[in-house]
Amino acid sequence: MAKTMNPISLEQLTVEEAGPMELVSIASALGCQHVSLFLRTPERPPQWYPLVTDAGFRRELGRHMADCGVTPYTVEFFPLSARAPVDTYGPAFECAAELGARRMSVLVSDPDEERRLANFCQLCDRAAQYGLGVNVEFVAITQMRSLRDAVRLLTRANRPNAGIMVDTLHLMRSGGSVAELAAADPRFIGGAQFCDGPLTMASERQLFEAISERMIPGQGQFPLHDFVRALPRQLPIGIEVPLKSLKDKGVGPMERARLAVEASRRIIAEACAQP
Repeated sequence: MAKTMNPISLEQLTVEEAGPMELVSIASALGCQHVSLFLRTPERPPQWYPLVTDAGFRRELGRHMADCGVTPYTVEFFPLSARAPVDTYGPAFECAAELGARRMSVLVSDPDEERRLANFCQLCDRAAQYGLGVNVEFVAITQMRSLRDAVRLLTRANRPNAGIMVDTLHLMRSGGSVAELAAADPRFIGGAQFCDGPLTMASERQLFEAISERMIPGQGQFPLHDFVRALPRQLPIGIEVPLKSLKDKGVGPMERARLAVEASRRIIAEACAQP
């Protein structure tokens, strides 16, 4: 029996320069059901984007999303570290809940396992008060290095709203496999992100690859069809394909997103059509 095709989310990193209104418009034009939204700036110390601090803009975005038929699946990204108290994330919880987001994405940068467990549990409990799930994203260059590490955290935390964001890039770069993903408890898989790449990448290039230059699905060597088939049914797949080289050549966000989304949709449809 064929698998129902997974919904598609256009991730902010694919078109990082696009504001929330433009991101939603592009997603709608390309037939995406969801978007991810950045709530914090990347610099240190991070600042909230106007989406969080400006209630009027937030209401305007809410109306635009309703008109476009697009909803936010993920809000990004929140560090889990000794220097990032969960109590400071109150504005993000309120913003995400108002916009109808489903899950928030967490990156772990705390080497102390017991402290990060306690902070993760606290974050999950606070998020649950707003109807939000929490996805921890494993990345080989962080303190949550692999799918195995993420499963261990969720098993110990035992929080019903906890999940894992599985990114094809980070699964491959962490030494993981699609077989490992397929064997994981599907209750733990809270989101997925999609891109392509070579099977190996020099360690000194991996950060640049992750945030600036990934490959359009179908143009690399990742086992993307098997990745889709290993995911739970109806789990949204976020298209996260930053293409700095094309951006530098003047290719705009709509066209870059189109290249990534249309290639991804073909692969996802092919994978889901197979019994």
